[in-house]
Amino acid sequence: MASLSHLSNLSVKLGNIPVSLMGVILPVYAVIDMIETSLNVWSDSCVANIVNKTMKDKLPAEA
Repeated sequence: MASLSHLSNLSVKLGNIPVSLMGVILPVYAVIDMIETSLNVWSDSCVANIVNKTMKDKLPAEA
């Protein structure tokens, strides 16, 4: 009976989307998620570079 309750919880989490449709959505979402992650990494590296150039002469020399 535990597996039956697990399936009912799954359908509530999915919002009553058919499982066959999830097979189409998930691969597309994975690609979108990869693009979003790479954009976040790129923007973080740009900000880190700007801060590095801005603060380069303002920080004390390392020992």
